[in-house]
Amino acid sequence: MNAHIHHQRSRREGFTLVELMIVVAIIGILAVLAIFGVSKFVTNAKTGEARSALGQIGKAAATAYAAERAPSNIITPGTAGAATSRGLCISAADVPSTGIPVNQKYQSSTREWFPSGQSSTIGWTCLKFQLTDPQYFRYSYLSDSTATTPGTGWASAAEGSFDVSGTSGLVSFELNGGLSATTGQFVQAPRIEEVNGPAVRALGVVP
Repeated sequence: MNAHIHHQRSRREGFTLVELMIVVAIIGILAVLAIFGVSKFVTNAKTGEARSALGQIGKAAATAYAAERAPSNIITPGTAGAATSRGLCISAADVPSTGIPVNQKYQSSTREWFPSGQSSTIGWTCLKFQLTDPQYFRYSYLSDSTATTPGTGWASAAEGSFDVSGTSGLVSFELNGGLSATTGQFVQAPRIEEVNGPAVRALGVVP
């Protein structure tokens, strides 16, 4: 009698093959979701660098345009000097000059951002922008401004390569802006655009 009861209890406490298969399937789904979630979190943490840097570049571009430029010549007493002017910062050299290998960081040097003897109206020197910490992205700044023209549009971009779930891909972020053709006001895009692939670097066009 006791042996029969023990046998029935053992049968009730065991798992069927179907139940074990369901458990294994659930564990597999949870593992896939966990891997995807971790990959997404790591990628978002890395891309946060680009979003922050481009936001700073946008503010730097606005600040640089707001600053008046005046000739450095001495003004003769009793006379008026040359008129002051405003203009967009002239294009900068990419930092670094080539792409950064997948999932690696690059330590830039001060000379890459601020070349010796560079004019205060050119590139990163004009923007007064640089990164001192190791970076995942290559940064660029373009404009149609020249030494004699104020320019009408600018574009900044960040490009980085990441290995997500075993697939390598180039991710780019862009922010652009320009000057209003009617008022001359400095205008910037309302958001940073994410691109799967190389940056387009389209100069902002403002009506």
